[in-house]
Amino acid sequence: MSSQLTSVVSLHQRLLELKRAITAALDPLEMSGGDIFFLEDELRLVRRELKKVRRAERARERAEREQLLQWEQDRALLALFNTCTATPKNWVCAICWEDNQVSVVSTQCQHHFHEGCILFWVRRTQTCPLCRGPLVERGEVENG
Repeated sequence: MSSQLTSVVSLHQRLLELKRAITAALDPLEMSGGDIFFLEDELRLVRRELKKVRRAERARERAEREQLLQWEQDRALLALFNTCTATPKNWVCAICWEDNQVSVVSTQCQHHFHEGCILFWVRRTQTCPLCRGPLVERGEVENG
């Protein structure tokens, strides 16, 4: 449970305890209706904020699950390519046109690309950007 949710829950509990204490301490005949409505309004506000926090927490958890799933799919796709320790002289990635040698993989057709670039490409099309040969089998992208 997030700290924000915990603080809202504890605030809600304190307000409930306060309402009980006030109700028990004061004679109902001496309390004006406005006092009771004030406490109920405060509780409604706390409940509304609590619902917002819970919705935000669920959305964050859903986004984290989707991000983890995407990461697992990317790892499965990258397993289909070979990691390169050396690239050809004057090599440039054909997708981004940058020449940095960080995280380079080679395809079955021996073309070299950055990991991120080929992942971006393979999610859209399963053919090599240079020779249009198949990068992966059809089922591997859907399963990966």
